[in-house]
Amino acid sequence: MSNQSTAGRRVLSLILLIAGVCLLVGALVLDFTGSTLTFRGPMLIIGAIGIIIGAYLYPTVKHHRKIINVLFLFPLLFTFAVTVIIPLILGVFYSLTDWNGIRFNDFVGLENYTTMFNEPAFIWSILITILFVVFNMILVNVVGFLLALLCTSNLKGLGFFRASYFLPNLIGGIVLGYIWQ
Repeated sequence: MSNQSTAGRRVLSLILLIAGVCLLVGALVLDFTGSTLTFRGPMLIIGAIGIIIGAYLYPTVKHHRKIINVLFLFPLLFTFAVTVIIPLILGVFYSLTDWNGIRFNDFVGLENYTTMFNEPAFIWSILITILFVVFNMILVNVVGFLLALLCTSNLKGLGFFRASYFLPNLIGGIVLGYIWQ
């Protein structure tokens, strides 16, 4: 490959990378501002495709192998970003505004958090949640330990207890086997 074609591919790949990033950032800005424009989805898709093609066109053999590896991970990473990362960032952003679900009025900073922590119902709900977690954790572990102890003991009628204890686990498979026979 000549130096001129390598330089051309490098320039083209950088243009595609920059355009892809700009499109992704533009779509996120439209989403942050609550815009009603309907081309945010195509902006995200075209931006992602531009980044992939730009990264693939970058002229090194070693780099191509890394890009192919990333391409296999891209569906998972994209799904993770769309379902976890972006909603997390948007949630933090929305918590700093007085957004009513339709449009933004003002940026209020930490005012929502100070209101929440000064609310007696919030403190009470945190206390109830902590008590529920502690008692539920203790109850589940103690009952599970006692049942395990009972299953491994040498009591009379242990076979009946084991059968009645594990029967609910078997019913689903038995019913499926009967249905699909």
